[in-house]
Amino acid sequence: MSNTIGENGLSFGGGIPLGVLQLEDGNGRGSAHGLAFALSSTMDFVSNAHPGPYLGLTNIKSNGNGSNQVFAVELDTIKNPQFADNHVGIDVNSMVSVNSNTAGYYTSNAGKFSPLRLASGEPMQVWVDYDGISYNINVSLAPYLEHEPRRPLLSSSVNLTSMLVNNSFYAGFSSSTGLLISRHYIIGRSFNTTGKARSLNYTALSQVIENVKRKARNRSLIPRAILVPVVTLAALTVLVIPAVIYVLRKKAREDVKAGMKEFIAEIMILGHLRHRNLVQLLGYSRHKSELLLVSDCMPNGSLDRVLYGQDGQAGLDWVYRFNIIKGIASGLFYLHEDWEKVVIHRDIKTSNVLLDTEMNARIGDFDLARLHNHGTDAQPTHLAGTRGYIAPELARLGRATKATDVFAFGVVMLEVACGRHPIERNNSGEPVLLTYWVLHAWESGAVLTTVDPRLEDYILEEVELVLKLGLLCSHSVASARPSMRLVLQYLEKDAPLRDLQPSFFNLTSRDEGFDQYILSCLSIGPTMSVLSGGR
Repeated sequence: MSNTIGENGLSFGGGIPLGVLQLEDGNGRGSAHGLAFALSSTMDFVSNAHPGPYLGLTNIKSNGNGSNQVFAVELDTIKNPQFADNHVGIDVNSMVSVNSNTAGYYTSNAGKFSPLRLASGEPMQVWVDYDGISYNINVSLAPYLEHEPRRPLLSSSVNLTSMLVNNSFYAGFSSSTGLLISRHYIIGRSFNTTGKARSLNYTALSQVIENVKRKARNRSLIPRAILVPVVTLAALTVLVIPAVIYVLRKKAREDVKAGMKEFIAEIMILGHLRHRNLVQLLGYSRHKSELLLVSDCMPNGSLDRVLYGQDGQAGLDWVYRFNIIKGIASGLFYLHEDWEKVVIHRDIKTSNVLLDTEMNARIGDFDLARLHNHGTDAQPTHLAGTRGYIAPELARLGRATKATDVFAFGVVMLEVACGRHPIERNNSGEPVLLTYWVLHAWESGAVLTTVDPRLEDYILEEVELVLKLGLLCSHSVASARPSMRLVLQYLEKDAPLRDLQPSFFNLTSRDEGFDQYILSCLSIGPTMSVLSGGR
């Protein structure tokens, strides 16, 4: 997340807390090592940063090196002989603070100092205010819901504008633990580079804090997708952009020296993706050979959980389903054709489609995504994807392309319309592909019997379009599948889909006249026929 310094420098607070955070130890006796709010003009330091006392920002060799270009406000939870339990520090290119103090705050009555234990498990507020004219930076702490203290805990002169090259920078949080297990939660944040930061929504934050405390009473119940942005384990290093809430898991590549740098480079590129139907990738973390991708929280969960009622819901109305399908198509069109590079997702499926507060679809989980330039072909790679969504040519050749994404999207379309998984077993226990099941029903003249029986009210024309287009996108021959641009035109009804017969889906690339037939079927015609059958 790149930012620009304003005329008066940076303003992280302006009377509003930078964030509400909660730190706790893992055993009630000690905690290590803490977290930091960090600014930098570069991300080069990340690949060589160490956990533990270096908080994922520096290492034993680079610590104190002016080339680091890192500024941080650290909240150190490890027991330290000089500061008893914990301290807060202002760091410039080093984890040896230029100014530090025991964690605490000065009360409004007579300015009495009241200490705070960072690892108490109680939420606290942090303010970081910077004056770009005087170069003065103030850091304050206070218990949750209290006002910013009049007297800051720390005050130093730091010329950030000279340190941050070209007035451009990255802002984020970095966190690590050591031999002792502790948990660091960033509950909320407010950030501004040119003036007063926006007020936090304390009502929403209080609900999140209660959820965190409730889950802390039973750690075994913490789900994979959690409502807090950063959870660290022993010797884990975390670097994330502010407002990270949804955590996804990624395995490291076999070649960690070259693989790690390649992965970080791709993450930096993917972090620039901006589209209303994509989950915003906000950062990543790494722990040895394990990599974590971090992105926005989607409160309504994944499409598969809602579609199959795993959260006690009864599925979705057709209006929502059709809008979700169009949203996925719009996001894929952006990835394939409308961004500066071609992004092949490689794992389109209902569990990787997340729903925001308004039930809009957002494609997530980019840990298998691959990039290449427009006009070039994708390079072969190891087979990746999910059973039931993998195109035939991908299974044979291991080459992920736009067409393999389109195949998976076609399966998703049928899944949403039919309310069935891509592969289900029949009464004899044999696996049956959803695409074959729908095609067989069409050949029998009863294709509408495949529509999800929970759908009572739906627009016949839209359901027929989704079923036909879903089969077309999941055609066994890659060249038969339309581009996402054309798919989006069909769904938006900007272009009519020509009549297709069930026999078309049994054709192969070896059939005579196949290419000409494909071109005629995918060209824009004057009308759209209606699928036969009913219920």
